[in-house]
Amino acid sequence: MKGNIWAQVLARLETSVKRNHFGQFLEPTALAVDDVSSLEIRVPTEAIGNWIERNYLVAIHEALAACGRPGTEVKFLVGPPVTETKTKPGKGPQGKALDFEVIEPSESIVDGAELLSDLARAFERFITLPPQASTALALWVLHTYTHDAAYFSPVIAITSPIKGCGKTSVLIVLGSLVHRRQFASNLTSAVLFRLVDRFQPTLLIDEADTFLPENDQLRGLLNSGHTKATAWLIRNVGEDYDPRKFYTWCPKAIAAIGRLPSTLEDRSIQIRMRRQCQSDTGYRAERLRVDHIDGWHLPLRRRAARWADDHLDALRQADPEVPRLLADRAADCWRPLLAIADRCSGEWPERARKAAEALSGEAFDDDQEPGVELLKDLIGLLYPRVGQPGTPITVDAEGVIATGDIIQALVGLPDRPWASWRGDRPITPHALSRLLKPLSVYAAAIRRVGDQAVRGYRRDAFDDAFSRYLPPKVIKCYEANVYGPELEIQSDREGAVPITSKSEKKPVNIGERSLDHFDQGKRGVIPLIPALRKSVARAKLEPVPPSRLPSRTSRITPKGKVN
Repeated sequence: MKGNIWAQVLARLETSVKRNHFGQFLEPTALAVDDVSSLEIRVPTEAIGNWIERNYLVAIHEALAACGRPGTEVKFLVGPPVTETKTKPGKGPQGKALDFEVIEPSESIVDGAELLSDLARAFERFITLPPQASTALALWVLHTYTHDAAYFSPVIAITSPIKGCGKTSVLIVLGSLVHRRQFASNLTSAVLFRLVDRFQPTLLIDEADTFLPENDQLRGLLNSGHTKATAWLIRNVGEDYDPRKFYTWCPKAIAAIGRLPSTLEDRSIQIRMRRQCQSDTGYRAERLRVDHIDGWHLPLRRRAARWADDHLDALRQADPEVPRLLADRAADCWRPLLAIADRCSGEWPERARKAAEALSGEAFDDDQEPGVELLKDLIGLLYPRVGQPGTPITVDAEGVIATGDIIQALVGLPDRPWASWRGDRPITPHALSRLLKPLSVYAAAIRRVGDQAVRGYRRDAFDDAFSRYLPPKVIKCYEANVYGPELEIQSDREGAVPITSKSEKKPVNIGERSLDHFDQGKRGVIPLIPALRKSVARAKLEPVPPSRLPSRTSRITPKGKVN
């Protein structure tokens, strides 16, 4: 019924009322009767009609006056909205219409810290969870009610190595607590962007391992909803193929066996489930009653809706302090949750930050990118610690590392993929170059071995890559005199001096914004490795003279001469 007076009123109200109120209470309404002097508006439930009448009747009359209908009486009647769907005779529309619960907020003021504690206990009551998981889940539940105030929207990734670890149970408890839930065990990209654009639900996606890994388009849509500014999709619609934009911004929780795709995992807070064991805290938690849980948790949903109404504007202005051990993307994921924790106060600011460090502080430790995995092994081989496996890599006096020495050291590492990189064959110089090239590490140096010139890499290029791409926790292990007691970095080079002092040098060739993150005392990435920078300075490495570098057309002869 496009173009009617009620549609004009809704268009005006949409820009003047709270977005979550408009979606919950005003959008599900429809015009039933218009006799000029009065309007009859259909509402899904009596509670919705009463809420609109108490809170927005004045705004409705102002919108009617602006549309040229001052003094029009408005009545609310319970009933399904009138539709103009055309169907074949004797047949109705396929499937069932989507139905979202409308929660009437609690009448009394809600204590945020007490609410979060009750939400955490709701999960612990039925499920044996990993440490700190109930904290993250409780904060995320409130995030679904305050989603419009956030700029980032973390995915809750509920994963397990095999079936029967409780992933679906977590989704069920989440569904009994979150705002505008919508369960889905399968999705297509066409359904997803239309569903999110129209309803902005909280998506609870189960069995993602059965359809998500091979669906690049669907993964792209889910990724786009992480940041509010980029949560848009463009599609051609209608007979004229008119370009239209669709909103992809909504909270999402995804359950899967195994790991999520790396780009989606990077935008997630990980809840790694395991089978219950008798030694687990909370073993044999209370049996989950799916038929009762919605009723049990209705008071919690009403309290969450009231708390969100009272604090939505304050959360829009929040800028919470983020733990330094979190990488940039992990910090973005936790920012809206930490803002909620700070607003609730009590024990929750500290509790939330401990959960952030426990669940996301090691987000890169099992990185799926082979280039990053290679850097993790190389930093240990170049700057080995006592008792570390593997043979250290030799660096000559000019700071050059032979490619063959790197490959030999990598192949000798136990339980690593380099010895069987392609079937039974070890990693080759070409494969090594392809992994390092995207990280700006190039084989461009020449090392003399006797009478032969051997191609290799400069160590300072590795130092720069270490500081940029390795997680803070890995760098911390090799950083001298920055955290805790001094650590000696052992070297097989003759006459090498243990590195124990701190460097004040700042990284080069990065933007001004990145310098803020590297600056000590500010949140963000841990500073560059002072030990590595100081090591290069002490060795007094000089660049290879241009005369000793081969041209693009030169080649190394069997006798070691460069032609």
